[in-house]
Amino acid sequence: IDIDIQKDLLSVAREYVEKNIIDDIRLSTRPDCINDEILTMLKEYRVSIIELGVQSLDDRVLIDSVRGHSDEDVFKSADLIKSYGIKLGLQMMTGLPSDTEEKCIYTAKKFIELKPDCVRVYPTLVVRDTGLEKLLNESKYSPFTLEQSIDIVKKVLVLFYTNNIN
Repeated sequence: IDIDIQKDLLSVAREYVEKNIIDDIRLSTRPDCINDEILTMLKEYRVSIIELGVQSLDDRVLIDSVRGHSDEDVFKSADLIKSYGIKLGLQMMTGLPSDTEEKCIYTAKKFIELKPDCVRVYPTLVVRDTGLEKLLNESKYSPFTLEQSIDIVKKVLVLFYTNNIN
């Protein structure tokens, strides 16, 4: 989103914080879209929680899912967000191309090392008319079954719960 549009939208949200109508401004972004300039602006507009759409910390999954960022982008952004005193959220998506249960567990353990304030876990859904549907139709992608997704998500949620991560 254009920076001026971001500022216009955030100025409205900031008014609600200043009037004690809401407690937090939470936003989501890509790990490779965080830098000092952006964080300075977000801090000025009283953003209190930033969630990074990480999805996975496995290089093959990131490449095959065409995420456009690396695990290093995640580590750098996470540290930078925390250094600005903004709460960190991490978003994980299970079942992307090349994903396995082991890779999901690896990502969850790496998330724990980053000590986020919260984590969201999403199973991958194939949406009509997307690149993922094209890969599925060409037999180049095999999604997790519903049972696999539930089993894996239960395991990563236990990891987060036992490490006191919301």
